[in-house]
Amino acid sequence: MSGKMKYNGKLILLLAAVLLTAASSQIALGSEFRARDDVAVDINETVRDDLYLFGNNVEVRGDVDGDLVSFSYSIISNGEIFGSANIFAYNIDLTGHISGTVRTFAYSTRINCPIEGNFVGMSGWLRIGDKAIISKDFHFVAERLTFDGTIRGKLEGGGDEVKIAGTVFGDVDVEAKRLIIVAPAIIKGNLKYTSPEEAIIEDGVVIEGKIDWDEKEVDSEVADPNILGPISLGLDIALFVMAFVTGLFLILLFKDHARTASEQVKRNFWHTLAIGFLAFIIIAGGAIVSAILLVGIPLSILLIMVGLIFFYIGKIYAAIPLGNWAIGLISKDAKPGIILQFLLGLIILTIIFQIPFFGFIGYIAAFIIGTGAIVTAVMEMNKLIKNSTGSQ
Repeated sequence: MSGKMKYNGKLILLLAAVLLTAASSQIALGSEFRARDDVAVDINETVRDDLYLFGNNVEVRGDVDGDLVSFSYSIISNGEIFGSANIFAYNIDLTGHISGTVRTFAYSTRINCPIEGNFVGMSGWLRIGDKAIISKDFHFVAERLTFDGTIRGKLEGGGDEVKIAGTVFGDVDVEAKRLIIVAPAIIKGNLKYTSPEEAIIEDGVVIEGKIDWDEKEVDSEVADPNILGPISLGLDIALFVMAFVTGLFLILLFKDHARTASEQVKRNFWHTLAIGFLAFIIIAGGAIVSAILLVGIPLSILLIMVGLIFFYIGKIYAAIPLGNWAIGLISKDAKPGIILQFLLGLIILTIIFQIPFFGFIGYIAAFIIGTGAIVTAVMEMNKLIKNSTGSQ
């Protein structure tokens, strides 16, 4: 996906904002958390509250009365979700009815179901089937979008290739390298698109509003790359060195905690992820609620500062198990030191952070996993201390 698309950054901020708001405002004490390698809501099961799922493979075949929040490698949902769905996954396949809004981060997403709210999605490959009916607006960023469904509101977003064959009752506003509209597509509003080439609009397509093509031109005001290149590279190196020095300091100062944190990620990955997400909700929700109450503004500022600290050091604690895993792929018998694990993991994360789309997901994942590792390590060490004290 092109990193130069102005809509990309706009949707990332929008999606991050709605996910943050949804996660922090909807959580309640009665919410149900499930964290395992394989997690399922059985076909005859009904979850009476909000449901948070953390696992490798997730299946939702039953009903969820509240919101669904899921972090997984893959998720298949053909059940009934009466709230909204907020999903982070590599593969997403939704074919059940969803009463609220759907927000997704994924590499591959297939939607082929009614959605009574909005859809906000970011994906490498996004496919909207002919059974998909979005009752409100559709916002997206994707390398490839194939749309065969129906939108009652407007369609807007950006991608490399956008193919529309469905029905849109509102306006269409798209920025794409290539826009293809094929029969039996119907656009009842206006079509506005930004592209370096004219859209391919087949015979039989109905566009009731006006068509506005903004031919994308090369920006002549871009700064000299001979100047920007070294500056950008120097900044990246400086940030990497700062992160390495900070991590080295933390490892040397809290070596037992760092080792325990790494072990928790390896042994109980999904549990660690769930704890990190819960910590994120507490920090974000507490900051938002405190700010709304006004009298709690100092607490809100404190929570924001704590969140920023966790955001920075989270990648350090995520880098150690990542480096250990990478070394294990090369040699099963290798027993590298924790500093080498951290250095290799930090290099891998730094590379991931530079990739458009995946870089942003990498930042969020490192923050949540790292925060979960920090918290679970403290819990595990406290448990060991209590056990040793009780046995004396």
